[in-house]
Amino acid sequence: MKGNQVSQLYSQGRRDFRGQNLRSQSFQGQNLSGADFSYADIQGTNFQGATLREVKFRGAKAGVPKAWVVILSGAAWLFSVLLGLALVLVGYFVLLFLNMSTPEDANTGWTALALMLVLVFIGGRRGIERGWGAFIDTIEIALVGIIIGVISGLGNAISLLGTLAIAGVLAGFGGAILFASAVAFGVIFSLTERLAWVMSLTKVLTVAVLASAIAGYISGGVSAIAIAISVFVTFWFDYIGWRGILGDKNYMLIHNLSVNLAATGGTSFRQADLTDANFTNAHLKGSDFRQAKLIRTRWRGAKQLDQLRGGNTYLDYPQIRELLQTGQGKNQNFDFQDLRELSLQNANLTGASFVGANLSSTNLRGANLSKAKLIQTKLSQANLNGATLTGAYIQDWGITLTTQLRNITCDYLFLRLPSEKSSDPNPYRQPSDWNRTLNPQEFTAIIRAFLENRQSWYSSVLDLNKNGSESFGKISQVSLKGEAEYEEIEKIKHSLNQPLESVNPSPASPSNLIPNETSSEPILTETVNPPENAQPLPENLAAIVSVIEQFIEEIEADFPLDTTSKQMKAAAEIMEQLESDPVLKQSLIEILTVEKAQKIERAINRPVGFFIVKAIQSWGKSNTGL
Repeated sequence: MKGNQVSQLYSQGRRDFRGQNLRSQSFQGQNLSGADFSYADIQGTNFQGATLREVKFRGAKAGVPKAWVVILSGAAWLFSVLLGLALVLVGYFVLLFLNMSTPEDANTGWTALALMLVLVFIGGRRGIERGWGAFIDTIEIALVGIIIGVISGLGNAISLLGTLAIAGVLAGFGGAILFASAVAFGVIFSLTERLAWVMSLTKVLTVAVLASAIAGYISGGVSAIAIAISVFVTFWFDYIGWRGILGDKNYMLIHNLSVNLAATGGTSFRQADLTDANFTNAHLKGSDFRQAKLIRTRWRGAKQLDQLRGGNTYLDYPQIRELLQTGQGKNQNFDFQDLRELSLQNANLTGASFVGANLSSTNLRGANLSKAKLIQTKLSQANLNGATLTGAYIQDWGITLTTQLRNITCDYLFLRLPSEKSSDPNPYRQPSDWNRTLNPQEFTAIIRAFLENRQSWYSSVLDLNKNGSESFGKISQVSLKGEAEYEEIEKIKHSLNQPLESVNPSPASPSNLIPNETSSEPILTETVNPPENAQPLPENLAAIVSVIEQFIEEIEADFPLDTTSKQMKAAAEIMEQLESDPVLKQSLIEILTVEKAQKIERAINRPVGFFIVKAIQSWGKSNTGL
């Protein structure tokens, strides 16, 4: 199917393109949100800059088309042959010095040979990524050269420096050739694993034959030795290139360069919006995800994530790639890592450590976080619905009203991590009695305590009751698994009048949350300074301002609100959270008169406050039919 056919059918309402052959088609810059390309052939397809939100690529075959595989692997093989011949030439010059008549000149050859051997040793032992270009580990090599020179009887400094200069140049050429040779083989192996070693063997034979033929014009003894040494060394660096592609940490520079070159002509998702896209079990080797928007993108079971071009995305980090691919993070350490907006749905994170980590907006639905360390972990807007938190350590965890905690499985929690000197390994268990488990009231109380500490809405609740009685409202998005059954039993046993309930949030309507672009309302770009004689706000209005400012600060921590469009989006996000509790929404409608709305807007003293207040007022207008 051609790309223009897909675009036309999509515009007519079709979304199912499963199993289609879309190889080398172009959808650059198009909006294909919600489409299903499961099990389609998208090798070489161009999705650059496309909007692919919630698109399914389950089992899709991406990467480099066969024609490009032949072209790239052939070019890499030919390049490696030329590199092999160049190395033979370097070896010839090195050995040429060994055959010179004077001892001083011969020492130049020996020093060059020693430097080359040190070069090869360092490259193989420590890895190429340590930063060797024309001269690898210059100081170490120079020291070895000086020692060899002194032992060989190089008595004067001028001769020594000249020898080192010549030897250093030859060693630098040799190092550059070997590095390029390793990358070339890495490209070949990345493109075609089955034929890679066959191509390496043919390269060795080709270099030997061509070098021998050329050596016919030069005297043969020295050339034969140079050929033998060069062939052996290049074959060893093919092995290093192979180790790099397999993910050896010592050769990550070779790995990255090889993978990037091998992705030429492959499927391009560069700068595409892949929010909530699904790549489950997809084949992605040779694909390009540079600058792509990868929010809650699903990668479970995806093939060869280590051989795609990730750019500066989280796909460049091996530990995160493996976690996304396998869903297995048991007992792993993710302390202080940025794990925002990942999809870790149903992941096994038992005993994992997330101390100081950022899990904001991360999908953790159904994840097993038993005994996990969630100490100072940021969880704003994270989705933990259906997750298991039994035995988790939640010391100073960063939950907010935007954190979803419905249908949680949690028998007990630890409010703090016990000290190493403590005789009691679990001194902060809730409930403290090991024979008891948490009931919904206790679990909700723990959540409330953390929200209160963060000055959330429910810690500075609107006092709408004239008699001044304490009212915490309903903590939406929070419930224990089996809570409904528990509440029914508790009603009968204790005749509770106001049981805690779980309220499902209703989706916000963006069109009702922000002013229309054609509206006569002014667009605010500067903060409004409150009058100097402003009176303190009443307690209920101060509560509104406090929670709105809290939400604004949480959003600004991740995304600066430096444009009008960002301010409008932030206002819509905040309104969605306020709207999630129908009782709270109605309370806001009743309390927010025109006069009070102006006071709140002045108190917030930020451009985004204008949009929030107008959105709340729009609720009242819609209810009165205006």
